[in-house]
Amino acid sequence: MTDLVIDTSLLVDALRGVEASEDFLVTARRSGRPVVHPVVEAELIVGARGRGELKQVLKLLARFESLAMEPIDARTSLRLLGRHRLGGGVSWEDCLLAATALRLSVPLATLNDKHFRVFRGLEVVRPY
Repeated sequence: MTDLVIDTSLLVDALRGVEASEDFLVTARRSGRPVVHPVVEAELIVGARGRGELKQVLKLLARFESLAMEPIDARTSLRLLGRHRLGGGVSWEDCLLAATALRLSVPLATLNDKHFRVFRGLEVVRPY
């Protein structure tokens, strides 16, 4: 069972060598089953600026299980996007992460809590 969904922001910090991020990720792995969403994986892969960075991204992602999406996540994400895009400025990727975490009833760990607090019922964890 999934205990926590990890957002891109925490993994970017880990790639940048931010100690607080690495500490949180290690603790999360010891205490439960944190997972990454395919949209997070895609954001990190797209953000790699060369083979060296891509290798680092793939090495980091290999430490976590990839979360399986369900068709309902896409439908829910579009509903959330229609509701929150103009008022909250959230992206479709944010909505997809939120939809999946809501379906699983698990918290989402992020540094961008402003983007995710608009989703009613979603537990947002800001680790540092």
